[in-house]
Amino acid sequence: HRQQLLGRYGDLLSLVALLPVLGDLKFGAILRAQERAREARLSKAAEAASKAKKSEDKGSEKEKAKAKDKANKGKPDEVGKDKEKSQQKGKAEEAAAKQQPQQPQQLDATDQAKDEQPTASAPRAWSLLLLILAEVISCMQLLDPSDKQTRRAVGAVVRAQRAAQPGFAGAVKTFDRLLEDDDVYDLVRFAASFAGLSCLVLTTFLGLNNSDPLAVGAPLRAARQTLMTLLKALSAPRLWLSALLLATWGYSQWSSLAKLVKKSAVVEVVRLSPCLWRSIAAVGSALGQPTDGSLPKWAVLQSAAAAARVSRLLVFERVTWSAFFDFHGSHSATLASARCALLLEGFGVFAMLPHAGARKRYLLLTVLLVVPCWVLLFGGGPLTAHLEPMLEQAGARCGILMAVVALSLVFMGG
Repeated sequence: HRQQLLGRYGDLLSLVALLPVLGDLKFGAILRAQERAREARLSKAAEAASKAKKSEDKGSEKEKAKAKDKANKGKPDEVGKDKEKSQQKGKAEEAAAKQQPQQPQQLDATDQAKDEQPTASAPRAWSLLLLILAEVISCMQLLDPSDKQTRRAVGAVVRAQRAAQPGFAGAVKTFDRLLEDDDVYDLVRFAASFAGLSCLVLTTFLGLNNSDPLAVGAPLRAARQTLMTLLKALSAPRLWLSALLLATWGYSQWSSLAKLVKKSAVVEVVRLSPCLWRSIAAVGSALGQPTDGSLPKWAVLQSAAAAARVSRLLVFERVTWSAFFDFHGSHSATLASARCALLLEGFGVFAMLPHAGARKRYLLLTVLLVVPCWVLLFGGGPLTAHLEPMLEQAGARCGILMAVVALSLVFMGG
């Protein structure tokens, strides 16, 4: 029960981590355009207020000058001095007015430079491709025709749909009951993760994260522009020549590659490689990126998901901490895989710490998300006795949460 709860908790965190990044890439340009328009309106209002104040000051100065002229009648020397002072002041104002138009140009240049810089920070496209590779390897049985897991999942969905009750409450109960089946759960999780990651890859690869959909106009025009950008990106000769060379080499060495793939050791290495790809993706996404935008939220949720995956592995393999840190004892394959997973996941979390600890609230949220893993992994104690029933009740609702997040990722990812 703890193993299943930890696994579903980690899967849920991994999927939720895609939502802030996907939302920033999809709708961040619209929000930033609205923010720039609001700042432009405020600056125009401030300029109008300053001009009105200057006109009022000039009117008061004119009235003071008239009053002074009336008071200085019959004193030609003082009147001449006042005229000289007014002429000097007018020349100084003209010189300042000639130099003043250069400032708006400089401000416009700085604003243009800011607009030209990328405004949406997101994980790099190649790191997202590695995450897709890790998900595909983790769900290899879904893509294996001999396993028939996908057929079982689709059959369970069809049977549940026929027996479903009408109405929203009936649909919710059906979803909750379906996701208790491991086959359906794996299929839904893989489809949602693949949809979200694929959308992120296409968005970052085509550079659509910095485009403003409001500036394009109609949705059909935006879709046409996206399609043209995709075709332009795919028309690169280097890409097709590299693919052709790889396909030629693979066809010529097909017999040797088939023998290599059929070996059990190679299959085992591939099966254990998702931790490596996730760690490399975390390092590539975190290093050299600004600690703002949606990346800190992504780092917080991914760090908690890594802790849940390691906790699930330790519970599944029944590894105790005394045996885990006993390097002079017996060296079994189970201990070696557990240590390797802990080191790789820990390295990825360490790389994401600058983003997860960018603000105090993010660091506190990371600790709070890791607390359920600690409770389910160690157990015992008065705190665990109070928290474990709550975690079991939350785990009973984990299926419907997974369904909501999966639908959100599929619709937002397009």
